[in-house]
Amino acid sequence: MKARRFIVMGLAVLAAGCSSGPPTATPSSSTPSTVTSASASTTVTSSSVPTTATQATDKPPPVPHCYYTGSGYGLCEGAVIPMPGTVVLFTHPDKDGIFRLTGPSPLQTEKAVACGDAGCVYNHLDWNSSYGVAVAGVNGTCAANTSVCDVKVSALPVWTPVFVRQNNDPALLYLLWNSGKPGGTISGYVLDKDRQAAPSATVSARGAGGGTSPVDATSGFYSINVKAGDYSVSPSGGPAGIQPPRFDPASLGLSVAAGAVAHADFTLNGGLKVTLTLSQASVRADGLTVVKGEIKTTKFGQPDGGVTVSLRPKPSETGQAATTGGALATICGSAGTRIWPTGSPVSALGTPVDVVTTADGTYDFTMTVGTVPGMFPLNAWAKDATGNLITSDLNDTSPDQTLTVTSPGNTTVSQFVTELAGLKSDAAASQILAAMTNDPTSMTQVLSQLSGPGLKLGGLAYSLVNGASGGGAVLVYANTNPPKVDATGQLTGDDGTLVLSPGLWVGTKLVSLTVLNAVIQKGLLTAAPTFPQWAHGDAVPGWKLTANTASISTTNFQYNGWPYPSTEPGACF
Repeated sequence: MKARRFIVMGLAVLAAGCSSGPPTATPSSSTPSTVTSASASTTVTSSSVPTTATQATDKPPPVPHCYYTGSGYGLCEGAVIPMPGTVVLFTHPDKDGIFRLTGPSPLQTEKAVACGDAGCVYNHLDWNSSYGVAVAGVNGTCAANTSVCDVKVSALPVWTPVFVRQNNDPALLYLLWNSGKPGGTISGYVLDKDRQAAPSATVSARGAGGGTSPVDATSGFYSINVKAGDYSVSPSGGPAGIQPPRFDPASLGLSVAAGAVAHADFTLNGGLKVTLTLSQASVRADGLTVVKGEIKTTKFGQPDGGVTVSLRPKPSETGQAATTGGALATICGSAGTRIWPTGSPVSALGTPVDVVTTADGTYDFTMTVGTVPGMFPLNAWAKDATGNLITSDLNDTSPDQTLTVTSPGNTTVSQFVTELAGLKSDAAASQILAAMTNDPTSMTQVLSQLSGPGLKLGGLAYSLVNGASGGGAVLVYANTNPPKVDATGQLTGDDGTLVLSPGLWVGTKLVSLTVLNAVIQKGLLTAAPTFPQWAHGDAVPGWKLTANTASISTTNFQYNGWPYPSTEPGACF
């Protein structure tokens, strides 16, 4: 059982414990006589059949029906039995009639793991002899948040109940009967490789006076009361997805002294598996391509839904480092909104993002690729309810998936004006240019279409910016070197970056057209100012320049190496 589930159970028990009265008890018709786990759907009834036995035999008295079916807060032989826990029978105390009980390790913390109308649930461990009644421990060992509880039981022909509840949810119900034959305890944990309880597993101790205990579904803990002697301890059962389940070690040999506790832990060779796949392994850095991704969570070969998964783009980089260098892409979640990066272009944060798989164990997302070529790695690891990564076994984690983003061409910025002029002889390119208006947004859209794979301008990228003088402008730069954005939203291009600002185009006597987009469409643009010239207001033929600054045109992740605006399905910014 995952940690995220028992938190909800803890709240349910807490709410019931705070209710005005106990639930109604109903009788049981079953009469089990072997160790078993109580069903969560059963309720408590008092047994009308008296138990009879003496301590002259190793055979304990019959176990009343109510102990096995008990839940709620009904009476069972005078004891209030809690909600179902794993039932463990102990019949061999030490020489003084004391049973040493062990429970899951203490989990006390001052931090609430969940809160609801009934209050908050904290990690803790409590020993009780009746619901809400603490055990009167020997030597004070049955205190809250202790793993060991010593209980003295008289030689009576009845079972004595003691239960331990973990996080407000009963984990183990011990039924104690003093056989008068001193023994010891074998206990431990059976966990999978993610340190979660191995479901449906049991542990057996084979020897002169051994026994079997189910593994607690929440904590993975088990405990077996045995006679003093030598034992071979081994787990069995486990999830149906592993045929047969493999445990490490397969068995352990132990020698148990009277009154002693021996420990034996086992690991199930399996756990939560996270798989990450991408629809494409390599794409062009055209700023428009959308890649589909899928996360799957399975446990022992079966879909496992409701799992919190940390999706980690560029896992070797953290914070802003993941958003300021190399290939850039925005990630859109299954709800259709951007989930990575967070923040804005002036304060982008590229930390991992948590997603939750659906009931069938899947989570779908998309990536809109930017204009910078390079490698874009991702991986995905599962988390528990406290936020810790639990996919600790590298064989069961998603192997890193790397999206290779390649350049759509090798045109340089110095070739831009010449190549643009040459497009007038290209019918398809001329048709695209004809749709361009004198608006910088339109110019950016048209130029990006002419810079795709195999096209004349492939290798160049464009950013829409706001100019302090002349209004909107378009930066033209090598796709490997987008402009830098500072914390105030100001942009800086390098010496090779060009600036096209329609508001500052004035035409010349040699060119009768005074509208910049018309000049571009006809291939008559002969010069464009570099970013330093535009910023300083230097003289450039055809342009009326004054000192200028550039600032981002949008708070979305568009331009400057990020994707272009797009209506492609799955695109988000």
